[in-house]
Amino acid sequence: MKRRLPVPAPAVGIVALTLAIAVALVVESAARGNAFDPAGIGIITFFAFPAMGLLILRHHPRHIIGWLLLLIGLNVYLIFGGADYAAVALLHYQALLVFGNVVAWISGWLWIPFILMVVLFTPMLFPDGRLLSRRWLVVVLSGFIFAALALAGNAFNPGPIGGSDPVLQNPLGFPGLQPLFRTLVSLSLPFGAVMIFGSLASVIVRYRRGDGLQRRQLRWFLVAMGAAIIPFLLQGNLPDAIVTTFLVLLVPLLPISIAIAVLRYRLYDIDVVINR
Repeated sequence: MKRRLPVPAPAVGIVALTLAIAVALVVESAARGNAFDPAGIGIITFFAFPAMGLLILRHHPRHIIGWLLLLIGLNVYLIFGGADYAAVALLHYQALLVFGNVVAWISGWLWIPFILMVVLFTPMLFPDGRLLSRRWLVVVLSGFIFAALALAGNAFNPGPIGGSDPVLQNPLGFPGLQPLFRTLVSLSLPFGAVMIFGSLASVIVRYRRGDGLQRRQLRWFLVAMGAAIIPFLLQGNLPDAIVTTFLVLLVPLLPISIAIAVLRYRLYDIDVVINR
Protein backbone atom coordinates (compact mmCIF):
# COMPACT_ATOMS: atom_id res chain seq x y z
CA MET A 1 0.00 0.00 0.00
CA LYS A 2 1.44 3.33 -1.08
CA ARG A 3 1.82 5.97 1.57
CA ARG A 4 -0.06 9.15 0.78
CA LEU A 5 1.92 12.39 0.69
CA PRO A 6 0.99 14.90 3.42
CA VAL A 7 0.51 17.53 0.69
CA PRO A 8 -0.39 17.20 -3.02
CA ALA A 9 2.60 16.39 -5.23
CA PRO A 10 1.97 19.38 -7.58
CA ALA A 11 2.14 21.69 -4.55
CA VAL A 12 5.53 20.26 -3.61
CA GLY A 13 6.68 20.77 -7.19
CA ILE A 14 5.58 24.42 -7.21
CA VAL A 15 7.37 25.10 -3.92
CA ALA A 16 10.51 23.32 -5.15
CA LEU A 17 10.52 25.39 -8.34
CA THR A 18 9.97 28.59 -6.36
CA LEU A 19 12.80 27.70 -3.99
CA ALA A 20 15.11 26.92 -6.92
CA ILE A 21 14.40 30.33 -8.47
CA ALA A 22 14.96 32.03 -5.10
CA VAL A 23 18.31 30.27 -4.65
CA ALA A 24 19.31 31.20 -8.21
CA LEU A 25 18.51 34.86 -7.46
CA VAL A 26 20.64 34.78 -4.32
CA VAL A 27 23.52 33.11 -6.19
CA GLU A 28 23.26 35.63 -9.01
CA SER A 29 23.24 38.47 -6.48
CA ALA A 30 26.29 36.98 -4.73
CA ALA A 31 28.11 36.73 -8.06
CA ARG A 32 27.66 40.48 -8.42
CA GLY A 33 28.87 41.04 -4.86
CA ASN A 34 25.43 41.96 -3.53
CA ALA A 35 24.43 38.81 -1.67
CA PHE A 36 23.08 40.66 1.34
CA ASP A 37 21.89 43.90 -0.21
CA PRO A 38 18.45 45.22 0.82
CA ALA A 39 16.85 44.04 -2.42
CA GLY A 40 18.09 40.50 -1.85
CA ILE A 41 16.74 40.48 1.69
CA GLY A 42 13.42 41.78 0.41
CA ILE A 43 13.24 39.00 -2.19
CA ILE A 44 13.68 36.33 0.47
CA THR A 45 10.71 37.83 2.34
CA PHE A 46 8.24 36.76 -0.33
CA PHE A 47 8.92 33.08 0.31
CA ALA A 48 6.33 33.39 3.10
CA PHE A 49 3.65 33.06 0.39
CA PRO A 50 4.52 29.52 -0.82
CA ALA A 51 5.42 28.46 2.73
CA MET A 52 1.98 29.42 4.06
CA GLY A 53 0.30 27.99 0.98
CA LEU A 54 1.98 24.65 1.62
CA LEU A 55 0.89 24.80 5.26
CA ILE A 56 -2.76 25.33 4.27
CA LEU A 57 -2.67 22.52 1.70
CA ARG A 58 -1.20 20.18 4.29
CA HIS A 59 -4.46 20.47 6.22
CA HIS A 60 -6.85 21.20 3.33
CA PRO A 61 -5.37 19.76 0.09
CA ARG A 62 -8.12 21.21 -2.12
CA HIS A 63 -8.36 24.67 -0.59
CA ILE A 64 -8.04 27.21 -3.41
CA ILE A 65 -6.51 29.85 -1.11
CA GLY A 66 -3.55 27.56 -0.48
CA TRP A 67 -3.04 27.08 -4.21
CA LEU A 68 -3.32 30.84 -4.77
CA LEU A 69 -0.58 31.51 -2.21
CA LEU A 70 1.68 28.98 -3.95
CA LEU A 71 1.11 30.57 -7.35
CA ILE A 72 1.51 34.12 -6.02
CA GLY A 73 4.89 33.15 -4.58
CA LEU A 74 6.01 31.51 -7.83
CA ASN A 75 4.78 34.48 -9.84
CA VAL A 76 6.69 36.96 -7.65
CA TYR A 77 9.97 35.10 -8.07
CA LEU A 78 9.45 34.76 -11.81
CA ILE A 79 8.95 38.54 -11.97
CA PHE A 80 12.13 39.10 -9.95
CA GLY A 81 14.22 36.64 -11.92
CA GLY A 82 12.80 36.87 -15.44
CA ALA A 83 14.25 40.22 -16.46
CA ASP A 84 17.63 39.49 -14.83
CA TYR A 85 17.92 36.11 -16.55
CA ALA A 86 16.94 37.56 -19.90
CA ALA A 87 19.50 40.35 -19.60
CA VAL A 88 22.31 37.93 -18.71
CA ALA A 89 21.31 35.51 -21.48
CA LEU A 90 21.07 38.19 -24.17
CA LEU A 91 24.27 39.99 -23.18
CA HIS A 92 26.64 37.15 -22.28
CA TYR A 93 25.30 33.82 -23.52
CA GLN A 94 24.31 34.02 -27.17
CA ALA A 95 23.64 30.26 -27.21
CA LEU A 96 20.62 30.99 -25.02
CA LEU A 97 19.45 33.84 -27.23
CA VAL A 98 16.14 32.24 -28.24
CA PHE A 99 15.27 31.20 -24.70
CA GLY A 100 16.42 34.60 -23.42
CA ASN A 101 14.02 36.27 -25.85
CA VAL A 102 11.17 34.08 -24.61
CA VAL A 103 11.90 34.94 -20.97
CA ALA A 104 12.24 38.62 -21.84
CA TRP A 105 8.85 38.59 -23.54
CA ILE A 106 7.15 36.76 -20.66
CA SER A 107 8.68 39.07 -18.04
CA GLY A 108 6.97 42.01 -19.74
CA TRP A 109 3.48 40.86 -18.76
CA LEU A 110 3.96 38.60 -15.72
CA TRP A 111 2.51 41.34 -13.51
CA ILE A 112 -0.95 40.69 -15.00
CA PRO A 113 -1.59 37.24 -13.41
CA PHE A 114 -0.09 38.64 -10.19
CA ILE A 115 -2.71 41.41 -10.16
CA LEU A 116 -5.50 38.91 -10.82
CA MET A 117 -4.44 36.63 -7.98
CA VAL A 118 -3.76 39.32 -5.38
CA VAL A 119 -6.41 41.93 -6.20
CA LEU A 120 -9.24 39.77 -7.55
CA PHE A 121 -9.20 36.10 -6.55
CA THR A 122 -7.70 36.19 -3.06
CA PRO A 123 -10.08 38.84 -1.63
CA MET A 124 -13.15 37.44 -3.36
CA LEU A 125 -12.51 33.81 -2.38
CA PHE A 126 -11.21 34.39 1.15
CA PRO A 127 -11.67 32.63 3.53
CA ASP A 128 -13.68 29.61 2.34
CA GLY A 129 -12.59 29.49 -1.32
CA ARG A 130 -16.03 30.29 -2.74
CA LEU A 131 -17.71 33.34 -4.25
CA LEU A 132 -20.59 34.90 -2.34
CA SER A 133 -22.96 34.05 -5.20
CA ARG A 134 -23.02 33.70 -8.98
CA ARG A 135 -23.80 37.41 -9.34
CA TRP A 136 -20.20 38.16 -8.41
CA LEU A 137 -19.06 36.41 -11.57
CA VAL A 138 -19.54 39.82 -13.22
CA VAL A 139 -16.56 41.10 -11.25
CA VAL A 140 -14.53 38.02 -12.20
CA LEU A 141 -15.44 38.54 -15.86
CA SER A 142 -14.35 42.19 -15.63
CA GLY A 143 -11.03 40.98 -14.25
CA PHE A 144 -10.53 38.58 -17.15
CA ILE A 145 -11.40 41.28 -19.70
CA PHE A 146 -8.92 43.62 -18.01
CA ALA A 147 -6.26 40.90 -18.13
CA ALA A 148 -6.93 40.10 -21.80
CA LEU A 149 -6.77 43.74 -22.91
CA ALA A 150 -3.72 44.48 -20.75
CA LEU A 151 -1.98 41.36 -22.06
CA ALA A 152 -2.67 42.26 -25.69
CA GLY A 153 -1.57 45.84 -25.08
CA ASN A 154 1.67 44.96 -23.29
CA ALA A 155 2.78 41.64 -24.78
CA PHE A 156 3.25 43.06 -28.28
CA ASN A 157 4.03 46.69 -27.51
CA PRO A 158 7.50 47.63 -28.84
CA GLY A 159 10.17 49.17 -26.65
CA PRO A 160 12.02 48.34 -23.44
CA ILE A 161 10.38 45.68 -21.29
CA GLY A 162 9.17 47.21 -18.08
CA GLY A 163 10.28 50.60 -19.32
CA SER A 164 13.50 50.45 -17.29
CA ASP A 165 16.28 48.44 -18.93
CA PRO A 166 16.95 49.57 -22.53
CA VAL A 167 18.81 46.30 -23.16
CA LEU A 168 15.62 44.27 -22.89
CA GLN A 169 13.56 45.13 -25.94
CA ASN A 170 10.31 43.33 -26.56
CA PRO A 171 11.21 40.60 -29.10
CA LEU A 172 7.59 40.41 -30.30
CA GLY A 173 6.91 44.13 -30.52
CA PHE A 174 5.17 45.59 -33.59
CA PRO A 175 6.13 49.28 -33.94
CA GLY A 176 3.49 49.95 -36.59
CA LEU A 177 0.72 48.88 -34.21
CA GLN A 178 1.84 50.84 -31.16
CA PRO A 179 -1.21 53.21 -31.20
CA LEU A 180 -3.49 50.16 -31.16
CA PHE A 181 -1.68 48.66 -28.19
CA ARG A 182 -1.93 51.93 -26.26
CA THR A 183 -5.66 51.99 -26.99
CA LEU A 184 -6.04 48.45 -25.67
CA VAL A 185 -4.25 49.39 -22.45
CA SER A 186 -6.54 52.42 -22.05
CA LEU A 187 -9.60 50.23 -22.64
CA SER A 188 -8.44 47.84 -19.93
CA LEU A 189 -8.48 50.51 -17.22
CA PRO A 190 -12.29 50.73 -16.68
CA PHE A 191 -12.50 46.95 -16.39
CA GLY A 192 -9.60 47.04 -13.94
CA ALA A 193 -11.47 49.63 -11.87
CA VAL A 194 -14.59 47.42 -11.81
CA MET A 195 -12.40 44.52 -10.72
CA ILE A 196 -10.83 46.47 -7.85
CA PHE A 197 -14.03 48.04 -6.51
CA GLY A 198 -16.00 44.84 -7.02
CA SER A 199 -13.41 42.84 -5.11
CA LEU A 200 -13.46 45.36 -2.26
CA ALA A 201 -17.28 45.35 -2.25
CA SER A 202 -17.24 41.55 -2.03
CA VAL A 203 -15.12 41.70 1.14
CA ILE A 204 -17.44 44.32 2.68
CA VAL A 205 -20.58 42.32 1.87
CA ARG A 206 -19.02 39.11 3.18
CA TYR A 207 -18.07 40.90 6.40
CA ARG A 208 -21.57 42.30 6.92
CA ARG A 209 -23.20 38.91 6.29
CA GLY A 210 -20.66 36.87 8.22
CA ASP A 211 -20.88 35.46 11.71
CA GLY A 212 -18.42 36.25 14.49
CA LEU A 213 -15.78 33.78 13.28
CA GLN A 214 -15.87 34.93 9.66
CA ARG A 215 -15.65 38.57 10.72
CA ARG A 216 -12.52 37.81 12.75
CA GLN A 217 -11.05 36.04 9.73
CA LEU A 218 -11.75 39.03 7.51
CA ARG A 219 -10.37 41.52 10.04
CA TRP A 220 -7.09 39.60 10.14
CA PHE A 221 -6.97 39.67 6.35
CA LEU A 222 -7.81 43.38 5.97
CA VAL A 223 -5.32 44.55 8.60
CA ALA A 224 -2.55 42.42 7.07
CA MET A 225 -3.41 43.63 3.55
CA GLY A 226 -3.21 47.25 4.69
CA ALA A 227 0.12 46.61 6.40
CA ALA A 228 1.56 44.87 3.32
CA ILE A 229 0.76 47.89 1.15
CA ILE A 230 2.73 50.31 3.37
CA PRO A 231 6.25 49.51 2.02
CA PHE A 232 5.10 50.08 -1.57
CA LEU A 233 3.52 53.41 -0.64
CA LEU A 234 6.75 54.50 1.05
CA GLN A 235 8.97 53.53 -1.88
CA GLY A 236 10.68 56.60 -3.28
CA ASN A 237 9.77 58.71 -0.26
CA LEU A 238 12.15 57.17 2.30
CA PRO A 239 15.67 55.66 2.17
CA ASP A 240 15.82 52.17 0.69
CA ALA A 241 17.03 50.67 3.98
CA ILE A 242 13.90 51.87 5.81
CA VAL A 243 11.58 50.72 3.02
CA THR A 244 13.25 47.30 2.98
CA THR A 245 12.83 47.03 6.75
CA PHE A 246 9.10 47.66 6.39
CA LEU A 247 9.02 45.17 3.51
CA VAL A 248 10.66 42.43 5.57
CA LEU A 249 8.45 43.04 8.59
CA LEU A 250 5.07 43.72 7.01
CA VAL A 251 4.73 41.78 3.73
CA PRO A 252 4.97 38.31 5.37
CA LEU A 253 2.07 39.29 7.64
CA LEU A 254 -0.32 38.90 4.69
CA PRO A 255 0.26 35.19 3.91
CA ILE A 256 0.73 34.41 7.61
CA SER A 257 -2.58 36.07 8.53
CA ILE A 258 -4.32 34.25 5.66
CA ALA A 259 -2.98 30.91 6.91
CA ILE A 260 -4.03 31.69 10.49
CA ALA A 261 -7.54 32.65 9.36
CA VAL A 262 -8.04 29.70 7.02
CA LEU A 263 -6.74 27.17 9.54
CA ARG A 264 -8.48 29.01 12.42
CA TYR A 265 -5.35 28.48 14.48
CA ARG A 266 -5.60 30.49 17.72
CA LEU A 267 -7.85 32.96 15.94
CA TYR A 268 -7.98 35.57 18.69
CA ASP A 269 -9.98 38.72 18.12
CA ILE A 270 -7.85 41.02 15.96
CA ASP A 271 -9.04 44.05 17.98
CA VAL A 272 -7.37 42.60 21.07
CA VAL A 273 -4.14 41.97 19.16
CA ILE A 274 -4.09 45.53 17.75
CA ASN A 275 -4.73 47.04 21.19
CA ARG A 276 -1.85 45.05 22.67
